[in-house]
Amino acid sequence: MHRRNALNLGLLAAVTVLGLVAWLQPGHKPPAAPPTLTAIKPHDVHTIRIERRQGKTIELAKVDGQWRMRAPIDARVNDWRVQSLLRVTRNHSLGSNPVKGLDLAQYGLDKPAARLFLDKLEIDFGTTTPLGNRRYVRIGNTIHLIDDVAYYHLLGSYTGFISYRLLPDPANIEALTLPKLKLVMHNGDWQPQPRPAHYSADALTRLVDAWRYASALSVSPYTPAKGAGTDEIRIRLAQRKKPLVFRIVARKPDLILARQDLGIEYHLPKDQAKAMLTLTGAPEGEQEAPAPSKP
Repeated sequence: MHRRNALNLGLLAAVTVLGLVAWLQPGHKPPAAPPTLTAIKPHDVHTIRIERRQGKTIELAKVDGQWRMRAPIDARVNDWRVQSLLRVTRNHSLGSNPVKGLDLAQYGLDKPAARLFLDKLEIDFGTTTPLGNRRYVRIGNTIHLIDDVAYYHLLGSYTGFISYRLLPDPANIEALTLPKLKLVMHNGDWQPQPRPAHYSADALTRLVDAWRYASALSVSPYTPAKGAGTDEIRIRLAQRKKPLVFRIVARKPDLILARQDLGIEYHLPKDQAKAMLTLTGAPEGEQEAPAPSKP
C-alpha cells in the first residue's frame, strides 16, 4: 500500500510539472498587453468638461483635493461617478489608426455625440462596432477602439454627477426647522421649540442624525408640480452663513425634497419621511407639536 501511494504521488507530481510546462511554455513570450488610451493618471486630472449635442455642458473642478461641479450649477458631486469616468484614461486601446485618409462619418466622429475634456486633453466619442460592445474615440490625429465603459457617464443628466448626500460631510447642524417643530443646539443639548408634552433626548438626536446622514436614491432636475406642498425645512450649519432650504415636494409614494436654489430635487425612500420629519419614539399625536401662534 505504501508503494502504491508513493507511485500515485509521483504520478500526481509529474502531471503537475507537465501542466506548468504547458502553461508557461518555455521560450515563448506571452503577448504584450495593449497600450493604454492615454498616459494620464486619473489623480493628475484637475478639470473635467463634458460637451454633448443634447444636454447641458458639465464642468467639474478639483478644489482642495475634492471634486465639485461648477456648471451648470455649483454643487457637491458623487465622487464614485467622477472616478468611474476618469478611468477612461487607463482604458486599453484595442486598435488605432491615423485620422488622415479616413471617413470620420463612418466612425461617428464627424459630429461626435460627446466630447470629454480632461484638463487640455480632448477625447471625442463616436459610434460603436456592430459586435463586441466597443466604441471609436478620437484623440488628436488618431482614432482608437476601446471597450465601451465610459460613454454612458457622458450622456445622462448633469444631476447624475451630484452627490446623493443632502448635507455636506461633516454636517455640523446648529438648528433644524421643520414645518411644525424647531430644534436648536444650546449648551450641547438639543432644545425643541415648542416643547412637546412627551419626548426624549434620544428622539431629538435621532431626528437630527436622520438629516445629518440622509442620502437620496436619486437626484433629478426640480420640476414644480401643480398642487405640490409648500412646507419647507431650514437647516443652519456651522460652516454656512445662510441656512439650507428644502421644500417638501411630496411625501408619498416617495419622499421628494427640492433645493429650489439649485434647481434639483432629492428622491428618498418613503420610510425615511417619518425619521426625518417626526420625533420617532414619542407617543402618537406628540411627534409634531403644533406651531406657535404668531403674535
